[in-house]
Amino acid sequence: MDKIDVILSLLLLQNSRQTYRELAKVCELSVNAVHKRVQGLIDAGIIRRFTTKISLSALNAINVIVFGESVITSQDEVREKLGNQENIYWVANGGGNFLYIGLYLRNISEMDACVSFIKDIARIENSDNIL
Repeated sequence: MDKIDVILSLLLLQNSRQTYRELAKVCELSVNAVHKRVQGLIDAGIIRRFTTKISLSALNAINVIVFGESVITSQDEVREKLGNQENIYWVANGGGNFLYIGLYLRNISEMDACVSFIKDIARIENSDNIL
């Protein structure tokens, strides 16, 4: 990876919908050269996917963070199960078995079911940790 590849990666990270023409203009390369470089970054596994991230505030969603210490030793399994729940968008390990779980709610009435699901799957015993 050279300086141009790094610049292309950062530009695409900032806005993955930029056209090759726009990228070429910034990098002072031909469109064909940018296409080859981006394809090379994909083939090398540096660029893994192009995604769309929707703003939760645009959806009028309620953002909630649940955190606590899980008593389950297999944190990978917990993260996988939690990640499959539609309201959960983020699961992070804060060291040891301490988990942070980000979720969004369409309305506050979803709170009890989501927190119960998290407590059941992650076996977080202290349910008072909600922001």
